[in-house]
Amino acid sequence: MIAPKKLLVCSVLAILSACKGGAAPAPSTTTGSPAPSSAAVRAPAAEVATAPAEAAPAAAAPGSAAAAPAAEAAVAAPTVAVAEPTGPVIEAGCSYDARQLQGSVGTAFRVSCPANCNQRSIYGTGIYTADTSICQAGIHAGAIPMEGGTLTLVLQPGRLAYRGSEQNGLQSRDYGKYPSSFAIVTAGRAPAGSVSAASAAPGAGGPLAAS
Repeated sequence: MIAPKKLLVCSVLAILSACKGGAAPAPSTTTGSPAPSSAAVRAPAAEVATAPAEAAPAAAAPGSAAAAPAAEAAVAAPTVAVAEPTGPVIEAGCSYDARQLQGSVGTAFRVSCPANCNQRSIYGTGIYTADTSICQAGIHAGAIPMEGGTLTLVLQPGRLAYRGSEQNGLQSRDYGKYPSSFAIVTAGRAPAGSVSAASAAPGAGGPLAAS
């Protein structure tokens, strides 16, 4: 009686061990599934990391392009170009002033000055009252030397005030309101704020004599 029971127990144990051996592959399938899921999580992270790196150069480009106009805008011309007048040269004396010139605002004239015009008063800087000596204003502005020469001036409207200064060995004075003015042209340019024009001085023929 004892031997058959032992045989039965051994048979049951053999069956149970066989069942356990067949269930062993199940854990292998569960442990294999996390690997793809972790890889799937890492892939989007890599894609997100590369996106800002590619966008960074595109954001820098507009900034560098915007800096160029700012640098150019910083550059401003202090004078206004004036065309050379085609009218006759006026042979003027040291006392000749713009009140004797016939023309509208913006009309340009050429005036030839003698040497040593330094005895009269000057009012303004660059732009002068119409009663200022043209030749002395030309020396003060640097258009001609003390030895004389030919200068270009442009008729201007009156101003509320004129500021004096010391330039090129001559002292000009401040002045208040005056009904008419003229601007001295230097190196083909008139002072900033003046009315420039390419219109020629009226008249024709040879040089005009003036005192």
